[in-house]
Amino acid sequence: IDDLTPTPTGSSDNFRFGRSVAISGTSALVGARNAEDNDENVFGAVYLFEDFTDNTQTKYLSKLDAPPPTPSNVRFRCGHSVALSEKYIVIGCPGFRDFEGGSY
Repeated sequence: IDDLTPTPTGSSDNFRFGRSVAISGTSALVGARNAEDNDENVFGAVYLFEDFTDNTQTKYLSKLDAPPPTPSNVRFRCGHSVALSEKYIVIGCPGFRDFEGGSY
């Protein structure tokens, strides 16, 4: 898998894209814990890529967003940690529940 550069949305220029990375087979999961920063809330996001065997290019498959926020969960930071297997994706969100943390 070569250069992975999606364009995250939001106003922050410090998305921390690539702070956490997991690879399984030809798939890569890349965390961006500061993605979706709207100056008050930091939700985070995770991006899924696939490198196809014909070596044409790496493809961006999906963006996995943080769960819907509640008033006490405005700094999820989902994507702080990531894990990937053939069947499962695990995303760490240390800011969930007022920094008790959670995973999805």
